[in-house]
This record gives sequence, C-alpha cells and structure tokens, in this order.
Amino acid sequence: ERLENVRTVLDLQTDFTRPKRFTHRAGSVPLRFSARTTSQIQVTAKRLHVTPNVVVMALLQAWISRTTRQQSFAVGTPMSGRCDRQFERTVGFFVNLLPIPADLSGDPSLEQLVQRVGKDILFALSSESLPLAEVVRLKSPQRDASRHPLFQVSCTFEKSHIKNEQG
Repeated sequence: ERLENVRTVLDLQTDFTRPKRFTHRAGSVPLRFSARTTSQIQVTAKRLHVTPNVVVMALLQAWISRTTRQQSFAVGTPMSGRCDRQFERTVGFFVNLLPIPADLSGDPSLEQLVQRVGKDILFALSSESLPLAEVVRLKSPQRDASRHPLFQVSCTFEKSHIKNEQG
C-alpha cells in the first residue's frame, strides 16, 4: 500500500545508452563524509530523534528529487533479513532489499522529509521478511526489461573503519 503511488521509473540522466535488457551490472558512488559533515548529520539525527541513516536517506531522496524533478519514487536499501528468531543461529547471507518510498510532494522542509523517511523505514522494517520478489509481485508495476521494477537507486550504509587523525 505504501508503494501504491510510487512512480517506479526514475528518470536519471545517464552518459550512456541504457541497455535494452536489465542487467545486474551497475555502478556505485562511494561517498565519505568529512568529520564535520558526519557531526552535523549526527546532531540533526539526535535533534529529530532518528538515526543518522534516516537523515542520509532523506538527503539522498532530496538530491534525487531535485536532479530528476520527480517527487515520488523509491530507493532500495538492504536490511539484515534475520527478523525471525529461527534464523538467529543459521549461517548464511540473509540480506533483503527493501524499497523505501520517497514522497517529496508539497516541498517539505528537511525536518518534514526526515520524519517521512523515518516512518517509511520503520514501516519497511516491519515487513522486512517479505522477499523483494513478492513485493514486486504485489505491486505489479508496468515492466520495462531495461530497469529494475521498483527502484533504480539503492543506498547502502557501511561503517568506516578508517580512523581520523585524532584516533
């Protein structure tokens, strides 16, 4: 239901011709924040009672919206996929990609957008055991063989193991 009004095609400009068939080959843009930016994100997250990941996801959604001039789309994000107790001691890779809807209608402030994203992530987490293939089946978007059916951008958070100059 939360994905019902989400536009599934994101009009990202590319510097190449899109292949006619979807492949799993993709690019990545690693982004490292400076200590100052990280601190500002953490302060904002604390003030708004969300995690820093929610603030970063909101910033990414705002950037995508301004770049594409679209107000409704989804961004994929991986979640652990170990939500059932029966899998706690099981060895293996359980990651599930979750589509996080972006709603930038009404020109929200950063605070409003962060709150929207926070609610959407919490909702997605409540149904993280639902495999992405099943979400696609339920949403049944109009298919285009050259694109993923729900999102063209995903956001992965990784904790850096690089220490700053202060240790």
